[in-house]
Amino acid sequence: MNTKLRSVLSGWTLATTISVVTLTGAICYAADDSPVDASERAMAKAREKDPAWKPSHKTKSVIQIGKKGQGGNVHSFCVNQDGNLLVCCGGVRWIEDASGDDSKRKKVEEPSVIKVYTPDGKMLTEWKMESEPEVITQVGGVIYVAGDGKIMKLDKEGKVIASVESPVLSKKIELSSAFVEDLKSNKMSDAEIEKYKGYLETRKKSITGIAASGQDVFVACPSPSDFSFTVYRLDSNLKNPVLIVDGLRGCCGQMDVQARDGKLWIAHNARHQVESHDRDGKLMSKFGKMDRKEANGFGGCCEPKNMRFTSKGDIFVAESGPPVTVKRFSAKGKFLGVIGLPGWNSGCVRVTVDCSLNGKDFYVLNSGDDSIHVLAPK
Repeated sequence: MNTKLRSVLSGWTLATTISVVTLTGAICYAADDSPVDASERAMAKAREKDPAWKPSHKTKSVIQIGKKGQGGNVHSFCVNQDGNLLVCCGGVRWIEDASGDDSKRKKVEEPSVIKVYTPDGKMLTEWKMESEPEVITQVGGVIYVAGDGKIMKLDKEGKVIASVESPVLSKKIELSSAFVEDLKSNKMSDAEIEKYKGYLETRKKSITGIAASGQDVFVACPSPSDFSFTVYRLDSNLKNPVLIVDGLRGCCGQMDVQARDGKLWIAHNARHQVESHDRDGKLMSKFGKMDRKEANGFGGCCEPKNMRFTSKGDIFVAESGPPVTVKRFSAKGKFLGVIGLPGWNSGCVRVTVDCSLNGKDFYVLNSGDDSIHVLAPK
């Protein structure tokens, strides 16, 4: 990546090592590039001795969705009302060359589908989508899925009921004055600044989070004015979009949202916190801190990446690490323990998480291996 762009983006995401997933298909750092120094090893040993880091669950099985050892085909998933997994797959992706030379990247285009799996990994069916599905949620018998500039409403059999464009897709790229100042402070030329407008134009198609509660549907989208994120509220028929939250700081194309009891919840990863907002976007509460040592903190450059709720209202969040972790908190932010340490080494990527209907098993996405790990109580 252009080092000037890396410097500017790091200021906007509050991260030290940055890339742009929605632009390049890259991750923040690959597993084999992550620093494994004496300090990291020491922290790993400290976690092993700390009772607070003892996970309540361990990997019971792995559901292999895409080709093992080659990530990028599986984007996210959710558990539906029958307890099955709805998995978003396909679209266009880029396979990086081992040399790191961007000009040698290979473009791969795969069918855009939602695959339906049983909890034990049996594939039941797949639904063909008109655009790449990035994020998905289900409320009652209605499924909402979004990606590639579109938001869709499906019935429980996967039939499209409604389809609209992302609220930001038609927005004109107008760089904010603060962002332009950052670019110029990095000695960017006018031509280079125009180039970044092209990055933002491409980025507009991404939708990083979707959630529904009552008559509201919330979608998290990239901002057309800088590298921050926004949240729009639509009605249940995907009409009447209203901008309710902006200026969210996220890393590597990640800004997850959930909804419960009329509230919007945001995994504000570059702030290392979980926030709740009312339906109009007003901040109601927040919790979290950056801490790579204590179990009740969020480590890494930008965590937590993803979140969900148990049926009882507890929040469980996933961090891409290191280490990859699933933790549980109360709705008021009280740390309730570590659910799982699945064991693979990840980069700055999506780690979608969800739980079984009975709340006993947890599922977490291994983006680098196109698989979903099933975590069961020890």
